[in-house]
Amino acid sequence: MPQITLTLPDNSEKSVESGITGLEIAKSISEGLARKAIAVKLGEKILDLNRPLTESGKFRIITASNEDLDSLFVLRHSCAHVLAEAICILFPGTRLAYGPPVEDGFYYDLATPTPITHADFERIEKKMAEIIKEDRPFTRIEVPIEEALKRTEGDKYKRDNVERAVARGDKVFSFYVTGTPDEGWEDLCAGPHVPSTGKLKAFKVLSLAGAYWHGDQKSDQLTRVYGICYADKTGLENYLTFWKRLRKETTAVLGRK
Repeated sequence: MPQITLTLPDNSEKSVESGITGLEIAKSISEGLARKAIAVKLGEKILDLNRPLTESGKFRIITASNEDLDSLFVLRHSCAHVLAEAICILFPGTRLAYGPPVEDGFYYDLATPTPITHADFERIEKKMAEIIKEDRPFTRIEVPIEEALKRTEGDKYKRDNVERAVARGDKVFSFYVTGTPDEGWEDLCAGPHVPSTGKLKAFKVLSLAGAYWHGDQKSDQLTRVYGICYADKTGLENYLTFWKRLRKETTAVLGRK
């Protein structure tokens, strides 16, 4: 088997077979590390724990941490998917556009058959908690252009995402299923994600905003649902304390104008 060389955080080098996964490497170090791991970073790319590694480069195993921006990126990206799944269950007929992590959390742009209001946050969070408790795996499925077009047929926003990617030259597309392929909830996405929904320990739906498809005011108006996710409840509680104080101060300033 071809070998690749991984440069570890302590600058030591590890020669491994091409195709090995980050999870296998974590297990070779310790079972405890394997249980804590949520993703890996190879060079500048963050990858799923179960993705085959085929290139040499700097390598580290990512565990859940409030101080690690890469860790928060993966946690929040995955939480955006759980948010979207919960909304799709509660609002049948929902169409999804984008769901990225951002510096202060994550959001998902979507169109629902009936408006989402702040009064819906509690039941959305409850449904998210149910999905997380089920600890379903995030399963990556890679397909060629034809299959990607078939999977997004009739889905205005996701089909557009595929067509734009094809125009950029993409030839392989990834979908993530929370659960069993062809049975669990599925979303077109480049990844990465945590190994399973149970890795998400602390989240909150925060706010709503309006958004336009492709940022074009002449295009479809969407709802942007914002949320936050941290590695643990302490990180979440600290953020919410800061967020509430900031909102209170902002309201006070606006009230004086």
